Amino acid sequence: MRKLVLLSLITFGVEMITSCTKEYSSYQQDPKYGSITITPKNSKLTKVKQIVWKVGPLFKQSVSKGFLMELSFPQLENSDFKHLLSSNKINSWLVEIEKETIMGNESIGFVQIPIYATTKRAKTIYNYRQIKSGFIRVLYHAAIPSSRFENFQCPAFGHDYILKGPEMIEKKRPTEKLVVSPVYERELTQTVEPFSLVPIALSGGTTLTGKYIAKIALYDGPNKTIRSNFLQLENEIVINKESHKKITGCENFEIPPKPEEIKKNFKWQK
Repeated sequence: MRKLVLLSLITFGVEMITSCTKEYSSYQQDPKYGSITITPKNSKLTKVKQIVWKVGPLFKQSVSKGFLMELSFPQLENSDFKHLLSSNKINSWLVEIEKETIMGNESIGFVQIPIYATTKRAKTIYNYRQIKSGFIRVLYHAAIPSSRFENFQCPAFGHDYILKGPEMIEKKRPTEKLVVSPVYERELTQTVEPFSLVPIALSGGTTLTGKYIAKIALYDGPNKTIRSNFLQLENEIVINKESHKKITGCENFEIPPKPEEIKKNFKWQK
């Protein structure tokens, strides 16, 4: 899977919290049981927009490639944040995206997003700043295999869908807590998409209709270990309808061979 450099406070596909933020999550320690309880504030899916795909001869026609979602993470007081990092092997948020259709629920992937960014203050001194939000793309499968597939004039697998939406639905949830505890520690055996400069792309399948939710947990990336329970973020993304749009000039398209395959099979004529 492939993995917008955004200026201002948004760097490397994430946004860093500034010192003026007031909405901190509560943080409680329980030394007896070796656990930490975080009651998040303002942790939700915040934005969604459709991604347009320019296709066809001369790339003058358009279909839908998928959608881009933004999600906000819990923010802690500096002292609480330092304690969390120093007392636990935690360096990332683990985000799971789930898709719900009439056929049931399915997990479409896990994404690792850093919990902090570092800035150099002096030769050997670094500042740690909390990551405020992250971005994830959910694409049609025709755009997923590689950037080569994204750059085809004609989408692979006969893709010709136009999305209606997507729509962000406000969905308040009962107060839930993130609990860091040995009880929840487990190794993650599924594939985790690593953080990159461009928002990670997950495959939503050949059709994107359905409801999407995001869940987060605290994660130890180097050891592939989940350190907390999963917490579902507020709000949902809904796609109710998609329609076909004929792409003129792509009627008989076939996936072209890779350049290396052409070179491998090329034979000089004597």
